[in-house]
Amino acid sequence: MREENWLRAGKAAKRLQISRQTLYRWTQKGYIYGLEQPSGQHKYEESEVERVRLLILGNRRFKDNPRAL
Repeated sequence: MREENWLRAGKAAKRLQISRQTLYRWTQKGYIYGLEQPSGQHKYEESEVERVRLLILGNRRFKDNPRAL
């Protein structure tokens, strides 16, 4: 696991513009993949955070203007 490719939960949540609690809930539901380390910290791969971020943005754009598609 290359350290520079992984984000801590707080940074991942900030990029997604959600709370850490929401991020943990999404992880439990399988919406986003994350690793829990033995220390209890959660880490998320940057590409996974970006995938979910793009899904969120796409959904927001559609809600704002459904004819945009």
